Amino acid sequence: MGDLDTTLGALFIGLVIVSVLHGTTLAQAWYFFSNQGVKFKDSLYLKLLVGLVVALDFVHQVCTAHYMYTFCVTRFGDVQGLTILPPSYLGHAYPTGFVTLLVQGFYVWRIWKLHKHWLLPCLILIPAFVQEGVQLYSMTVIGKNPNTAQFTTTLTTIVIVVNGIGTGVDVIIALVMIYLLGTKRTKFSRTNHVLFSIAIHSVTTGAITSICAILVVTTALALPKTEYVLMFYGLLTRMYSNSLLATLNIRNSIREASSGPLTTGSMLGTHIQTTTHPDNSAYRLDDIKQGPEASSSKNPHQGIAVKIDTQTEVTGF
Repeated sequence: MGDLDTTLGALFIGLVIVSVLHGTTLAQAWYFFSNQGVKFKDSLYLKLLVGLVVALDFVHQVCTAHYMYTFCVTRFGDVQGLTILPPSYLGHAYPTGFVTLLVQGFYVWRIWKLHKHWLLPCLILIPAFVQEGVQLYSMTVIGKNPNTAQFTTTLTTIVIVVNGIGTGVDVIIALVMIYLLGTKRTKFSRTNHVLFSIAIHSVTTGAITSICAILVVTTALALPKTEYVLMFYGLLTRMYSNSLLATLNIRNSIREASSGPLTTGSMLGTHIQTTTHPDNSAYRLDDIKQGPEASSSKNPHQGIAVKIDTQTEVTGF
């Protein structure tokens, strides 16, 4: 019974969790296409990216359910059968690698929109592509010998490398975003509030995916003869897909909190522009190091204050 608890039991728990999170993915996708994508007039490319990520998430869910069905029904009573991975495992693993690369690429694109130089994004993308290359290699190894015993030998090193690189990329993306957003600070509290909100969200999304990847590495090292590593590995796809959708769907909340018009770029790292009324003078944060003094208006009437309203405006795609 102990063997079943740490093998089939672990996989079953993983299936329940990823199924719930897949429902969250679908709910967020529906909200994006019916609300956020329309309200913020997102580009076709962004909508295609979201559609592809959700489709891969769905494939991951179907394949996860299939190999669980294989273990629980087709191979019922066959303890030795639990050591052989069904073909659907590959359909479970491939989407994880592709979703990871797509979402990390999206976050790197945000950095490029802020930084406007190609070198830094390329340096971040290199380990991301290396991670995907190692992932594809591991799938080739599994395809030739689909035995779970490999997770205690050959594949342990690969799992550590893949998820270690993934964790490093996520942490670097979060740190770079925080730094770049910090350089855009101005003397306008409303603009700074938006930047702070984006920075907090960047840290949160990076931390969630990084923690999940660390759990994969930890279980691979500490519990090599169990399937807990597959349980946490299956969660990676959900973490990345939901982090992408949450990034897009939270834009309206930040707009309401900032009390100013906020478009697509607010959470995408595009040009952030602060406008001062009533003279309509404007500046872009990309072009300055420090915020200028707010413009003032002379008041011909004594004792009447003239309010200068500032709003944060972000241009989209």
